[in-house]
Formats: sequence, C-alpha cells, structure tokens
Amino acid sequence: EPFLIRHVGSITETCLPHNLLAAVRNLSQMPLKVEFVGMVHPRLHDLIRELGLETRVTVRPYVPHKKATALMQQSDVNVVVVHRSDDSRILIPGKLYDYLYAGRPVMVIGPPDGDAAQIVRNCGMGQAFDYEDAAGPENWIRHLAGVHHTTAHSETATITYPPLEADENEIARYARPELTRKLAKLLISSSDSDKNNY
Repeated sequence: EPFLIRHVGSITETCLPHNLLAAVRNLSQMPLKVEFVGMVHPRLHDLIRELGLETRVTVRPYVPHKKATALMQQSDVNVVVVHRSDDSRILIPGKLYDYLYAGRPVMVIGPPDGDAAQIVRNCGMGQAFDYEDAAGPENWIRHLAGVHHTTAHSETATITYPPLEADENEIARYARPELTRKLAKLLISSSDSDKNNY
C-alpha cells in the first residue's frame, strides 16, 4: 500500500501547498499517494501538471462530513494549510480539530510559531513547516514512512524527529463538544455582563 497523505477541505489560492507537492516530486522512488478531497483552486491542478504528479496526486470532489471524517482516519498523514495572510499566526483552520479527533499524524503548512502549529505540537500529533520550507515536509514524510534520508556528507545519516505521542487530555480540549461548551460559557458570560451594564 502506498503511503497516503490527504488534505480534506477546500484549497484556495492563498493556501496552495507548493512545498508539499515539491516534496512528493522529490520522493519519486517512494510508494506515495496524495489526495485532495474537496473544492480546490484551479491553480492546484496546474501545479500538479507542471510537476508531473498526475499519477501520484488526485483530487476528489467534496464529501459529507461523516465521510470526510472516515477518510481522515484512513490517512497516514493529514495536511492542513494555514491561509497566507497578515494574520497567519493566529489562524486555526476548523478542520484541524477534526484531524486531531481522527488520531492520525498532522502536517501543518504555515507559520511554525503560529497557533495551529502550537496546538498540533502540544497534542503530540505532528509537525509544522513554513510555506517556503521545501526540505521539511520531505524529511518528515521519509521519517514517518521509515525511509532513511542519506546525505552527501554521510551515507548513514538520518533525519530524526521526536516520536509522536498523542496527549489524549490535550486533544480532548479541542473536541467539538468541549469547544461548544466553552463557547456557550463565553456567550452566557458576555450576556450576563451586558445585562449588568444596563
């Protein structure tokens, strides 16, 4: 079975995963498949063609949430791309919470010091790579797939990452029921505060 990398959700022009696709091209000898599920910007199709990845990268149409969750659970790695903007560091894509629940490794493409990256690291679920980091995604895919990365300096050199140790208590903080409870508490608190101001 090929190593399966999956992105579930929309891909807009501000979150095209250039470095992920470059990594896939460089890993031409690895049995590897990338799947985008959902609406994607036409430029993604262009990039796939330009890099000669038509046989390794597929795009599937939107699927209902229940099916999307099942697909996330079947991935070897789920990818989330934070929109490029002035606020990238504080943006947390909604799909990230579903990815955590799915229990599979998560690759964040976006600011390594951003909120999305911090959540994934705190949960022990993955790694984050900046938009321009071409080597990072490639090395981490090699690491997860158990393929040693040799360099010109040493035939036995490997790129290593800390083991993924999911923190169930931390992940539970981001489960939908818990987030809903926190939001309800915040709204009630805000409502009570407004009443006291009258």
